[in-house]
Amino acid sequence: MTQIPQITRNYLENPTPEGGRNEALFNAACQMRDAGCAENEAEPMLMDCAQRDGLPMGEAYKTLRSVFSRTARDPVRRDGRRSALPRGIEYQLAPVGKYTVKKLDLPDPLEDGARALLRTAFQEGEGVRIVQGRKGEDGKDHPKDAGVTFSREDWLRRLDEHGGNPNGFLRSTERTGLYITVNPLKVGGTRDADVTSYRHALLEFDDIDVREQWHLIRESKVPCTAVMTSGGRSVHAWVKLDAKDLAEFEQRVRMLWAHFEPYGIDQSNRNPSRLSRLPNCVRFENRQELLALNMGADNWLEWATAIQAEGIGETVSLRELATFDTLNDPNTVLGNRWLCKGGSCLFVGQSGIGKSSLALQLAINWAIGRQTFGIRPARPLRSLFIQAENDTGDVSEMVQGSLTALNIKTSQSEFSELEDRLVIVTDTVHTGHAFCEAVRKLVAKHKPDLVWFDPLLSFIGDDISQQKVCSEFLRNWLNPISHETGVVWMMVHHTAKPPSDKAARQHWHSTDFSYSGTGSSELTNWARAVCLLRRTNEEAFELMLAKRGRRAGAVDLDGDPTNAIHLKHADGRILWQQTDEPEREPRFTVGRQPKQVGPDLDAIVAKVIQPMTAKEVRRIAVDHGLSRYLTNKHWPEIEAKLKKTNDKYTRN
Repeated sequence: MTQIPQITRNYLENPTPEGGRNEALFNAACQMRDAGCAENEAEPMLMDCAQRDGLPMGEAYKTLRSVFSRTARDPVRRDGRRSALPRGIEYQLAPVGKYTVKKLDLPDPLEDGARALLRTAFQEGEGVRIVQGRKGEDGKDHPKDAGVTFSREDWLRRLDEHGGNPNGFLRSTERTGLYITVNPLKVGGTRDADVTSYRHALLEFDDIDVREQWHLIRESKVPCTAVMTSGGRSVHAWVKLDAKDLAEFEQRVRMLWAHFEPYGIDQSNRNPSRLSRLPNCVRFENRQELLALNMGADNWLEWATAIQAEGIGETVSLRELATFDTLNDPNTVLGNRWLCKGGSCLFVGQSGIGKSSLALQLAINWAIGRQTFGIRPARPLRSLFIQAENDTGDVSEMVQGSLTALNIKTSQSEFSELEDRLVIVTDTVHTGHAFCEAVRKLVAKHKPDLVWFDPLLSFIGDDISQQKVCSEFLRNWLNPISHETGVVWMMVHHTAKPPSDKAARQHWHSTDFSYSGTGSSELTNWARAVCLLRRTNEEAFELMLAKRGRRAGAVDLDGDPTNAIHLKHADGRILWQQTDEPEREPRFTVGRQPKQVGPDLDAIVAKVIQPMTAKEVRRIAVDHGLSRYLTNKHWPEIEAKLKKTNDKYTRN
C-alpha cells in the first residue's frame, strides 16, 4: 500500500462539513495521486468517503476521473517513465532551495488591500470568484459553498459602494473571512475547467512561523503578484506562473513545490482554481491583510533561470577564500587535507596482489581513529565497504588478521565501536545507474564518512575505457551523492596490463603512476588522490601515493615523510606490515640521451684491487650494472681514471 499523506488520512477518517465536500475530495485525490497511488488503489477509499459525506456519486466519479486522467500529462507517469516534454527551463526540475530561514517582522499592511489586489491580479472583464466562509464542526472556518464569480468591475463597484470594505456587503456573524480564487474564471464558473488564465499558483507553508514565511518569500525572490496574511498562521503568496495551458501550469507548480519542499510547503495548493484569502476581511479576531504587490523577480522565467544557475556549481566569495583557515579545515577527513568531505581516492594495484585486504585494513584502522603508515584520520571514521569479489571466508581472514594485529577481541568495547563504524556489504548484482541508486540508499541508512568500492570494475557496468562512461558514472551519478552527504569515495581498481617494454616507466615521475589504472584517464582526472600498490620484488611491495601524496602525511619507519610506503605480507595471517625500503642495485639509463648524469665510474675503478687487464675491468663494469653499450661508451674515461689513480691496471 502506498504511503498516504497525513492530510489525506484526516480526510479519510473525518467527515467533511457540507460546504466544500467536492473540493475536499478533489484535494485528497490529488494528494494520493502525487504520493504514487494508482487510481484503482485510491478509488475505493475515496468513494467511501464521498458517500459518507453525502456527495452525489456521479459528481464524485467525475472528480476522480478529472484528477487521475492528469497523470497522462505528468512528466513522470504512473509507470515510472518520463513523458516526452519540450525542453526548456520551465520543464527542468528545480534545485532544492537552500535558504537561511529567519524571523522577519511583517510590514505594515497596504491600504485598501481588496481593491488593490483586484486591480493588480486581474484584468478588465475577467471573472473573479469570491466565497464566504463558515465555521465547521472542528471549530475552523471552511468555504461555505462554491461561491459566486462576477467580473472584476462588478466586484470593484460593490467595494466602491462600501468604501473598499468587503465585509460591508459580504459578512458573516461567525467572522469567518472571505476566500478568493488566485486565477480568473469565466463569469459564473467555479471549477478548474472554468479557469481562463493560468496566471498564479498559491504558495503557502504549514509548519513555520509567519515571520519566517515572510522572510523566506522575500529571500527566495520568487515572483509574486501579491502577498497577504491569511488572518491566521499563514502568509499567502500568489506566485506568477503565466503558464500558457494547464499542462505547463502543472509542470511549473511541480518545479515550485520541489524548490520549497524542505520548508513544509502546503502540498494541497495544486489546482488552478485554488482559494486564497481576500484582504481587508475580518477572520475571527484578526484581519486578512495585503502585505505587498509585485515583489521578487519580474516574471517566472527570470526566477526559474536564476535558481537553475544557483544549482550549477557552488559560488564562493573571494573574501571567504582569502580568510579561510586551511590549517583547521573542518572538512578534512584524512591527512593534511589529503582527502576532504566529498573527495575521492583511487587505489590501483595488480590482480591478486592484496588490494582488498589493504583497503579493509585501512578501513578498520581508521574506524578506531588509528593512524596507519602515518596517515591520520581527523576522527574515528565510519566506513561502508561494498565488495563483490571475496567470499565470506576471504573477508573473515582479512578482518581477523587486522583484529589480531590491533589486539582487539570481540568481547571488548572497542570491538563494539568498530562494529558500529564498519559496515561490509556484498553486492554482485547491481551495476551502473542501478548500483549508484543502491549506494544512495545505503549511504542514507548508514551515514558513512568513507564508501569503499571493491573493485570498481564490478560496479561500473560498462566499458571503462570510454570517457563518456566514466564521466557519467563518476560525475553525473556519484558526485551528487558525495556533494549532498560529504562521503569520500575510496575506489579499489585494477592496473592495466604491464607494458612489453620493461624500460618504458624507468623515468616516470611519481605523478605519472597516477594513470596506472586500466580504463579512461577520466578516472585519474576525477579522483582527488591516487595510490598505486605494486610489487618491487618477490616479498616486497610499495604503496606509492602518486597524486596529492605529500598531503597524506605518510612516514617511513624512521618517522620521515615519504610518498612511498614499503610493505610486506605478515607471516601466517592476512595483514600488511610496513618495512624499511629494500636495498636496490643502481639502475642506469639506457638510451642515446640519458637524463641522469651518468654511472659511478669511480666505484668501478675502486674495485680493481689486483692486477687486471682491460677485459677483466670491462667484466667488472658489466657486473656493476653497466650494459656493454655503456661500458664501451665510457671505456676511455674508465681507462683514464685507472692510469691516473690505480697502479693495478695493466692494459693487456
